Amino acid sequence: VNWGEKYFLEKNITWNELLIGANDEQKLFKLLDKNTSKEDHLAIFFIGQAWASLINLSRDYVRIVNHLPVARNLIRYVCEKDPQFEKGMCTLFEAIYALSRQKMLGGNPDLGFKLFHDVQKKYPL
Repeated sequence: VNWGEKYFLEKNITWNELLIGANDEQKLFKLLDKNTSKEDHLAIFFIGQAWASLINLSRDYVRIVNHLPVARNLIRYVCEKDPQFEKGMCTLFEAIYALSRQKMLGGNPDLGFKLFHDVQKKYPL
């Protein structure tokens, strides 16, 4: 995540500008469109993934848990631009997201299992 902050600074995007993505997905997407290119998608996705993982490990810290929409929107940005990104990573992330959250917080185990099965069918080992 610290590397991600430095990466975005190289793209003239501050951490505070990213935090707008918690409440305004479209504004975040426009910021990323303006300052990044397709070559940045791998980094953007995995910065979002690292951030979401940190949040998952830090559930006791409400301040960082509030950043989950930003991390998810970074991933959504890449997945909107390239739905087949890294052979199913977008679907895998959504499956994990659906399974890891409680139902009252938007989790959906049935959807999560369905998405995992979809990825297995589309990208068998």
